[in-house]
Amino acid sequence: MATTPQGNDSAWGWEGFYSDASFRNEVKAWRAEDIEQRVLNNAFLLWERYAESNRRFVEERAEQLKSFANLAALIAGFAIVSFLQFDYNVGSTLEGLDLAFGLTMAIVVALSVNSMSLCGLIHAAVMKTGKMYVAESEEAEFMKRCREFALQYCSGDHPPQPRRDIKSFWLNYCEDEWQRAFFMFSASVGVFYVNLALASWIKFNSVTIAASIMTAVFGVGFVYFLYIHARWWGPVVKSVSRAYGPSLKDLEAHMGLPFDWHLRPRRFGSMAAGHPSNLKER
Repeated sequence: MATTPQGNDSAWGWEGFYSDASFRNEVKAWRAEDIEQRVLNNAFLLWERYAESNRRFVEERAEQLKSFANLAALIAGFAIVSFLQFDYNVGSTLEGLDLAFGLTMAIVVALSVNSMSLCGLIHAAVMKTGKMYVAESEEAEFMKRCREFALQYCSGDHPPQPRRDIKSFWLNYCEDEWQRAFFMFSASVGVFYVNLALASWIKFNSVTIAASIMTAVFGVGFVYFLYIHARWWGPVVKSVSRAYGPSLKDLEAHMGLPFDWHLRPRRFGSMAAGHPSNLKER
């Protein structure tokens, strides 16, 4: 019996049905791959932001440490040169004056050299450690946790951040040492003013007016030194965990994905709360 047109239409219809079902499955697979790629792009942007912040923090701390190390070396050099080039007869002045001059000279050199050495060691540690936190293993682990964040996202979750952070290293290992180095540098400058005042009385022991004028000028400089240190001590030595600036915590609003990728990250990658959900359904 010859095949009827209706039969041909029926066979063509089943073939078209299977083709449409296969196409829909492929569209679903493409959609899932596209969502995965978008998650990867968001994770990569977060990693780039973290890596840039890490690089800038290392550069800022490196410049800060080098600047104070150079200043401390300069003060130590001035003190040593002034001591070696200072021509006077020992015993021509009061013994207590000579003793105070020698003591302040030793204190200035000791504080300056120790401050310079400590800044140099912290600088080396920061430069060496900063490179470790942008290694391939750190990036791979962070990408894995970003994917978990997208898969297990619930309203109120925050994106992850790398488990190790150069700022945490600074706070745990370098902050106290940096403050100690800054204190030694500041103390050395203050003692250096006293040393110069004593030197003026040794050098001009027979000219009281000249020694008095120099002491007065050094006194004014020392007072201004105390003023600028009192004003800038906080911004320079203040811990990065208590940096100045408005708190944006109250301004954060959860708007759901993809906007919640840009919220303040949660600390050290605690798992997102909530039940796992199928990525394809997103």
